[in-house]
Amino acid sequence: MKHIFTLAVAAVCAACHLSAAEFNYKRLDELKTAGDYTKLEAGASEMKSAAKLDGQKYAVIHYITFARQKLGRYADTAAVLADVEALGKELGLTAKDDAVQAAKLFALYDRGENAYAIELSAGWTGPKTLHRRGLNLASLKRFAEATDAYAAAAAAGSRGSWVSAAKTAIHAKLPAKCYEYALAAFANGAVRDPASGITLVNAVIDADYSGTAITSAKVKELLQTVNRKYSRKLVVGSPSKWDELIQLVRQTLETY
Repeated sequence: MKHIFTLAVAAVCAACHLSAAEFNYKRLDELKTAGDYTKLEAGASEMKSAAKLDGQKYAVIHYITFARQKLGRYADTAAVLADVEALGKELGLTAKDDAVQAAKLFALYDRGENAYAIELSAGWTGPKTLHRRGLNLASLKRFAEATDAYAAAAAAGSRGSWVSAAKTAIHAKLPAKCYEYALAAFANGAVRDPASGITLVNAVIDADYSGTAITSAKVKELLQTVNRKYSRKLVVGSPSKWDELIQLVRQTLETY
């Protein structure tokens, strides 16, 4: 009997462990999209113990503070930033950790206080923080600075930031940087959706590179990189936007 009881306790503990180990980004996104902020706050709070990685800890802080802002829980901006730090501390983070700083910048973005976010984050580093700083800058239409912030984030390890850097360079009218960052995005497999890929390829093809070091040979190199890295996305009998991207690239290559 004692043996059976021990096994039962072990099974219950194992089940609890498995439940606690689950971290569901998709569920949090669904609650946010649905506008169910009470459940979003509760759901993100329940996932605190499951947040082991910095990205997960950042998500917990972001979703909780986002929900609380929507629910009118904060008296002012100072209260929001203090709550971000308090949540970070609960998760074993300090005020200077990348996840906490990035969460502060996103909270300010949600409040439309992008100018203050830029002032506050002067000198801050970390891939998530730099990416969020880029978002704040882009919101103020300071596209050249945003491009540099995204590129710095990518260089610091935020691979997806290459895409943001390239797209923002388009708005900043910086064709050479658009080319450079688009090439990095494709070469590193950072382009996760075909629409972004098509946008970047068209921007590179259509750009005027007068006065820059970008040549036709370099453009061809980028197209070849896309063709080589992304042709595997094609599935026979299942047309998708990836087909459109690869078709665009291959047709353009014929002219080079």
